[in-house]
Formats: sequence, C-alpha cells, structure tokens
Amino acid sequence: MKKSDIDTHGERGRVYPAINVKVYRMPWTTETVAEHFKCSDQVAEQAARFSFEAAQGSFWEDAKDQAAEIFGKHVKVYSGGRSGGWLEVDGLPEVENWDAIAVSEWARFNAWARQAIEYLTSWDYHREAIEANRWAEPGAEAFNFYHDKAGATHCISEEKAKATAAGFGPVVRK
Repeated sequence: MKKSDIDTHGERGRVYPAINVKVYRMPWTTETVAEHFKCSDQVAEQAARFSFEAAQGSFWEDAKDQAAEIFGKHVKVYSGGRSGGWLEVDGLPEVENWDAIAVSEWARFNAWARQAIEYLTSWDYHREAIEANRWAEPGAEAFNFYHDKAGATHCISEEKAKATAAGFGPVVRK
C-alpha cells in the first residue's frame, strides 16, 4: 500500500484516514434464509435484519479494539457518511505526514477490515448466528434470550409459541 492509496473522509472541514466499509449486497438473500430454515418470508426477513445488525455491531466494536491495538489507545473510531459506510480514525496525524511505518500500520488495519467484512457478510456467519439466536422462529426478537431470577435461560420465541399453544393468542409487545 502506498500513501496515495489511503482514502480520507470527513465532514465540516475535518478529514480522517478512512476505509469505505459499505456493504452494497450480501452474498445471500432472505430467500436463502427462508429456504434453509423453512420459515416464512416475513420471519426470514426479520432474521436477516437481526443478523445483519448484530454483525454491524460486532464489526464496530472489533474495529475499535483493532485500531487501539495497531495505532494506540488514543485513537477513536467513528462511522461517517450518510449511511455510516465510512470507518474513520481520529487521533492520527494527517496522512500526508505519514512515514512508511504509519502507512504499513494502516495497510494492516485496512486488511483486517476487509477480512472482517468478508467474514461478517458470509452465509456461514449469518447461518450460524441465526441458528444460535433462533431468529428464524416466529416471534423471535433481536435479543431472543433472557435469564430469570433463578438463573435459567429462556428463549422468547419459544415462550411466545407456548403461550399461543396454550390459547393465550400471539403475544404482542408494545
């Protein structure tokens, strides 16, 4: 990587070294989810949304940790742009002042981001996340598990299905 290969992004006069992390299209579809999990299109769409949002959260948390590891704890990672598709790093010198070591560190960070995005958009990742969180079940919620006072773990979609089967009708949260 050369200094001229490094993107910058910013608003209102501030410019940061940045990586375009927009995901324009997933390599799988909600139809893939519906077919694999044998669920309705509506449930598949919700499961895909929950999974994508969880992957986004994971990416941004990991990006903060990775940036701190590579550049130092003084840096801050931001999501920039209208749709949050730019990973901006604050706390670094202006790119034109970087030496070969700084460019090498940025190349390492950029490679990490590319690999993370590839993994976090893969069907394998999302299939496992949807399965583990039971998001492809009717009534699933983004945070689909809770612990009761006794410490037992309960699945919300399962609890809703039990309530419906017992004649209480679908449980609707407001």
